[in-house]
Amino acid sequence: TSNSLIRKVDTNGIISTFAGRFGTADPGEGESPRSGFIGGPTDLFFRANGDLIFTDSFLNRVRETQTAAPTFQTDLTNLAFTAAAGSAPFDQGINVSGSVPGIPFTASTGSTPWLSVSVTNGRMPANLRVNVDPSALAAGNYSGTLTITAPNARVPVIAVPLSLTVTAAGQPTLSV
Repeated sequence: TSNSLIRKVDTNGIISTFAGRFGTADPGEGESPRSGFIGGPTDLFFRANGDLIFTDSFLNRVRETQTAAPTFQTDLTNLAFTAAAGSAPFDQGINVSGSVPGIPFTASTGSTPWLSVSVTNGRMPANLRVNVDPSALAAGNYSGTLTITAPNARVPVIAVPLSLTVTAAGQPTLSV
């Protein structure tokens, strides 16, 4: 069809949109079936679980809409940092991936002033760099959270606990 939608008719004769939407050229990868543009749906096939596979002749690809929301995960369940008081900022990486590519996400470290994340929004898979800045911190233990939110995922939030141990600054040395 040329209307960018895949429609279904229920047993009562009610017609509704199963996939696609007007007014966007974004294919909506990783989003709900009604969020993306479908250029020219042809060759429809339903799996036993209800997932729909079809070719999109306009976008030149085979696509699948899933009945279950996608999942996502991180490669680390926590992040631990250790630094001397007054030392320079540094970072650690964490990978975020989904059961399908393209799941949109946001990432936040809240209002913790010594903690930040390099990428605050994007699409999976992604590598995020979590930055800590111990330069103005006294010796002690600090904690924070990296919160990754994927509104279209089955479980939409993953909270990764972060810890920073700041040790006393080293003694100054004099060399000749």
